[in-house]
Amino acid sequence: MLHSGWGETPDVKIIYGRWQDVLPELHSYDGICFDTYGEYYEDLRKCHQHLSQVRPDEVYSFFTGLSGDNAFDHSGNCQMVALKLAHKGCLTQSVPPVKDCLRKYGTDSRHKYWQLDTYYL
Repeated sequence: MLHSGWGETPDVKIIYGRWQDVLPELHSYDGICFDTYGEYYEDLRKCHQHLSQVRPDEVYSFFTGLSGDNAFDHSGNCQMVALKLAHKGCLTQSVPPVKDCLRKYGTDSRHKYWQLDTYYL
């Protein structure tokens, strides 16, 4: 994130920490992005309970690896999250990862970061 220049971008404030620790301190922002990759659905659900704090025109973005090694489970879990967010009045959009990242990240570890052809981001 810092390497990409986000720390130098005007009107961008990077807050370090787990969402569980920093979310109660946040006020109103134009956009919030959390990387919840290593968390379980229950953790993500608890995070989404705080969405009432955000402005109606705000962008909320998160990445999750729910069942990231099983295409069927991943699709079902992410569709469940989208339905739960729709119930809260949120519109959701999924974006497939750029294919080049498959070669670039997570190829040297026992559990590859990118294993499927498509992820719901």
